[in-house]
Amino acid sequence: MLKQIKNIKISLVLFSLLYLCLVGCKEESSTIETRLRTSFDADWKFIQENIKGAEVVDFNDTNWQTVNVPHDWSIEGEYDESNPMGAQCGYLPAGFGWYRKTIDVPSSWKGKQVEIAFDGVFMNSTVWANGVKLGNRPYGWVSFAYDISDIVDSTDQITFAVHVDNDKQPSARWYTGSGIYAHTWIDVKNKTNIARDGIFVTTKGGQVFVETEFAPENKDVKNAVLVTSILDKSGVVVASSEEKIENLNTATKIELAISNPNRWSTETPYLYTLKSELLVNNKLVDVVKTKFGVRDIEWIAETGMWINGENVKLQGGFVIIKMLEL
Repeated sequence: MLKQIKNIKISLVLFSLLYLCLVGCKEESSTIETRLRTSFDADWKFIQENIKGAEVVDFNDTNWQTVNVPHDWSIEGEYDESNPMGAQCGYLPAGFGWYRKTIDVPSSWKGKQVEIAFDGVFMNSTVWANGVKLGNRPYGWVSFAYDISDIVDSTDQITFAVHVDNDKQPSARWYTGSGIYAHTWIDVKNKTNIARDGIFVTTKGGQVFVETEFAPENKDVKNAVLVTSILDKSGVVVASSEEKIENLNTATKIELAISNPNRWSTETPYLYTLKSELLVNNKLVDVVKTKFGVRDIEWIAETGMWINGENVKLQGGFVIIKMLEL
């Protein structure tokens, strides 16, 4: 049994090192003319206890541990056969945890739409900002975000608190970890923008179908134009469209065509970039870039998956956490 635990420990440590190396590629902040995404990973305060009242702004967290996320308190714990995670999770501890972080609000955020975004928290997280409950995210295999614009406009300092509940065990048939296991971000945008996860791209042959959803400041926003362009790997525009948007409260659907497209396949995974530009009253208010591949996919019960008319046999393993998404 001790040999089995030792092997599990080695595997989990290697697994964690690989994870940190891969997600580290996302550490650098990226900016576009109309929106700012800033890493929020550094200098969280953490304690592995289920204490009361830690969401209150003036709660004393002086003696808490300082950590950077992604963070997994289970892998930091002791291996013990009595831990409720059991063999499938390496006999590691789970339980409850708290994270806190206080920041000064930059003046450039005032009057903007500001969100705090989490790429993943395992599990059952609740988030507060200055003691105001932003929401609860059940389970843990999903990214989520909360709008903090009103709080940003009303104060010059924000204290965030995140409660994580991974106490009910076993919670899975595989190792899950515990805590804020993926990146955190602060997203700053104009009040009228392209909605979060609001661009949907599908292809058929050389045709590209795009559906775009918007997040207008109010229902009275008028004189909007959506410019949609497709760029190849060299940055050359191969197709474009300009559409007047009468109502930003409904999604806009457009169709573009690429002449002789480079098709995505497992051997040549060629990606185009969809550039979506939203203008209101001739002023550029948002830009979003979306990577996509041109491919036709079909599933046939007798033969399996077909890509661009070729029968492709699936090989490999099932990756539980989306940590390999670079």
